[in-house]
Amino acid sequence: ESLELVGNHCMAYSGAVTITDTNEHKLLNFTTGNYYSVVDFIFWRRSWEDDDIAFYVDMNGTQVLAWIGRQSEPNGANMGIPLVIPSYTQVEAYVDKQQQVNDSIIGINITGRIYRTQ
Repeated sequence: ESLELVGNHCMAYSGAVTITDTNEHKLLNFTTGNYYSVVDFIFWRRSWEDDDIAFYVDMNGTQVLAWIGRQSEPNGANMGIPLVIPSYTQVEAYVDKQQQVNDSIIGINITGRIYRTQ
């Protein structure tokens, strides 16, 4: 659930999470440090044959990104959605199923680069 730093690169992986209900599920939760990040958020599901799922990203309690993966969009979530994360920012990424038809296996990946501030 944290942002990992390796040199000037950053990454976070929620892993595969099985969602069985229509409640919100927080998949990533971290606070950045003395750097800002330029990242791609990649939302994914193992199968697109089931429910619509909404993916969200909040920064310091304000929603900055919302994306809904629909049943009919099998490849939509495989693209990276670019985002700049400022220094000392709390980031929360979570999902919410829109209806309950089947269990869904989903995840969120973040990859990018950090830039140190002075």
